[in-house]
Amino acid sequence: MQFHETKTSTFLRLGSRLLVSSALAGLTAMPAFSQDAAPADNATLPSASQAADNTKDGATIVVTGSRIARRDYQSNSPISTINAASLATSGQPSLDKAIGELPQFAAAQGAAEVGDVQGGIGFSGGQSNGDLRGLGPNRSLVLMDGRRLMPTAPDGAIDLNTIPSLMIDNVEVITGGASAAYGSDAIAGVVNFKLKHNFSGVELRAQMGGTTQGDGRTNQIGAIIGGNFNDGRGNAVVSFEYSDRAAVTGSSRPFFQGIRQLNRPPEGEVLAGNFGSTGSPTIAAVNAVLAGYPGTTPIAGTGAYQGAIGLNTDGTVFTTLASPNCVQNYQGLGSIPGINISSNCTQVQVALGNYFDVQVPLEKYNAYAGATYDLTDDITAYGQFNFLETKARDTTGAGSTKAGGRILLFVPQNSPFVTGNADLQTILSSISPAPTGPLKVTKLLSAFGDRVEIFKYDVWQALGGVRGTIPGTKLDFDVYASYGRSQFTNIGYGDVSLSRVNKILDGTADGAGCTGFAWNALGNNPVPAACLAYAGRTIQNTNTQTQSVIEGTISGPLFTLPAGDLKFAV
Repeated sequence: MQFHETKTSTFLRLGSRLLVSSALAGLTAMPAFSQDAAPADNATLPSASQAADNTKDGATIVVTGSRIARRDYQSNSPISTINAASLATSGQPSLDKAIGELPQFAAAQGAAEVGDVQGGIGFSGGQSNGDLRGLGPNRSLVLMDGRRLMPTAPDGAIDLNTIPSLMIDNVEVITGGASAAYGSDAIAGVVNFKLKHNFSGVELRAQMGGTTQGDGRTNQIGAIIGGNFNDGRGNAVVSFEYSDRAAVTGSSRPFFQGIRQLNRPPEGEVLAGNFGSTGSPTIAAVNAVLAGYPGTTPIAGTGAYQGAIGLNTDGTVFTTLASPNCVQNYQGLGSIPGINISSNCTQVQVALGNYFDVQVPLEKYNAYAGATYDLTDDITAYGQFNFLETKARDTTGAGSTKAGGRILLFVPQNSPFVTGNADLQTILSSISPAPTGPLKVTKLLSAFGDRVEIFKYDVWQALGGVRGTIPGTKLDFDVYASYGRSQFTNIGYGDVSLSRVNKILDGTADGAGCTGFAWNALGNNPVPAACLAYAGRTIQNTNTQTQSVIEGTISGPLFTLPAGDLKFAV
């Protein structure tokens, strides 16, 4: 019988979830051998001789995916076992990078950010998740010594960082039929991290590494101290780990330098139809302006100009989006990472891949303490406590406006940055009817800086229980209770208030030191510090979860049949 309660609270909501379940894990009279699961290069399966040896020694084994204790490695579902040495050779401070190399798992979750994290909640902020079959981390049940861990995400997903990697003895992975024993949160399967027990002595570990490009350095140090007491009836162990992982940005990798091209020059551009009138400038007026700049080519054709106009930071005009004509007089190449002109020469664009974190920087601390004590020859009490603190950072490109009338900057015709630019006035004066509305500007807001998010997790869980054999019977039991708490703090820097930016542009800003037409959006001009404070935004989200679990199991033989004992588990 299992009692499982999880409570989640944020600054926006307060909720609770209650789950009560029990399972009859299986009734069998005949040995049921698992299918042959093809192990990965760094995974091992117990051999038949190992199973036989354990049978001879009388060792009782509880195989992941079944609550029935056996004296062999037989299971109704294929199980892959990964040993601690295989995990250590990955050289990564997070477990997802190690197990993510196995075919059962999707690629590492949280070690990379290759999109706009602020656009959704899919990014796991440096968390280390086990995603079996790619169905999602919350569809894979993660256990430690067969017991539930404290979730770190509101959807119930487990951060593998909560598991003390130095204490891992092996990992069992089952990808079929697990939901019959564990419930719907094991639809994709179960990953059971088995820890070292009866550890006596001292173990120290220090490891460092990096990429073949010479960056992305990783460091990991840790220690385990344990020993027996009271003539071997008890054992206690403590461990501590620290690890960090440096960032690798997309701008340092050729593949990412050219992906996610976005038509948002940091100088800004005014698209056709956005000049404050239903009309468009004439090609003749645009060419008259271009004729004053060296090295330019006139726009082909006559009549209305259907391309976009922008202003360089020095106030000169450039053209873009006037296909088949090439971009003319653009001077911002090299001003920010990723700025480029398209391969067909018709568009100024920014490759956002330069701002992705190919490897998310991470810093984490783990602490673990556990103890067991034999109350009698048949009954053992146990307890454990584990703690995790992680901090990850995501850096992505600056925010941007969007074309189509949804998110735009509005520069009025009476702005001194419009009326004071002679070349721009030449182009605007060619529009009929004369523009009276504001210029609608779309641009990458790089002057406000890149967007940065900090993800911080503080997680702990305490557990205590008793296991053994019921006196006078052959029935085994295990009863435990646990309580855990997870707090997630997310701070975002670099966002801006669109309404306040537009107040600066129309001269109605009323911030301390930021009044009137305080910033010129026509060009990649720096934003005054007072206006950064006036329009900038820092966003903080805090989410707290608690989980209480009470679980008890009884298993053993009912009676003997010709083929062997009929066993049960509940």
